[in-house]
Amino acid sequence: MGDVDSSNAKYLELAEKLKEMEKRAIKAEIEVAEMKAEFETKMEEDAQNELAEGNEKKTMGGMNKAAVMDTVEGRRLRSSGPITDKEQEEKQKKMTKVCTLRLGVKRVKGEEIEDEEEKEKEEMERKIASLQKKVVDAREQMKNMEESKRSVIGSYEKQEKEMKEMKKKLAESSTVAAKCDRLEREKRELTLECNRLQEECAMMKNEMEGKKTAFREICGIRAIRTEHRTFVGVCGDWNICQAGCKYRWNVEDRNGHIALKSSHTNGRWLRAHEDGPLSLQVHCHSCELWTPFPNADGSWSFRSYNGRWLAGLGDGEVRTQPHKRSSERFWLDRC
Repeated sequence: MGDVDSSNAKYLELAEKLKEMEKRAIKAEIEVAEMKAEFETKMEEDAQNELAEGNEKKTMGGMNKAAVMDTVEGRRLRSSGPITDKEQEEKQKKMTKVCTLRLGVKRVKGEEIEDEEEKEKEEMERKIASLQKKVVDAREQMKNMEESKRSVIGSYEKQEKEMKEMKKKLAESSTVAAKCDRLEREKRELTLECNRLQEECAMMKNEMEGKKTAFREICGIRAIRTEHRTFVGVCGDWNICQAGCKYRWNVEDRNGHIALKSSHTNGRWLRAHEDGPLSLQVHCHSCELWTPFPNADGSWSFRSYNGRWLAGLGDGEVRTQPHKRSSERFWLDRC
């Protein structure tokens, strides 16, 4: 910005100088024209005065000559009578000499006047030449100043273009900086998300390890004990009920789920129906799978494929319930 201000100041200074030189050139041209007009007017006046003076002298000279001749002739006639040829010749010589002297004086005076006029003319021409030279110099300076002006304008335009490019680059760098900040924020967010996912993975891994350990603990031949100190068993026509003695079930691991296989019904599998009843099935499919959940008191709860919980009710019935309460807790005893 400092370079641009300096260029502007230089440009304004050159413009002021250019205006001043233009004024001086116009003034010099006006002075030259006035001096030419004055010189021509003076020459014309001198010529008219000289012409008038010559006519006046000629008239006066003729009159004086006639008067002199009359006077001389009168005196001569009064004194000696008629003029002889010799006297006439001498008189003619004297007149010729007088005229010659007068013409010489007049010629000398005319030459002096012409010399003075010539000097004035030469002086005027020198002044005119000097003024014309000043005008030429002023125009040359104006030309140089115009070139300097164009150079300053070109430099100013170049600097302005560079400033625009710098502003554009600055805007681009600001945009890049904003993008970098946004990417940095996204990186931090992704890092936090990765850390959270890693923690969740670790928790899930621990949970899976815990489940595997728990599965190893609950899998095998077990008796399923309710909170009423009874056991889940099979009564009558393969009905699921609560028995007073241990009833053995083979708890099998099925990829995070378990299947409950009865040991007294030729290996049938416990299944939960939609409305809550239980039954034994010959084959083990997804409907015969249960998801075990450990409780804080060491008991387990079992959720069926339809989201209902295995429950041992106080009236001795065994079925599934939509909620998980104390009746939905069981302990697995080794047999």
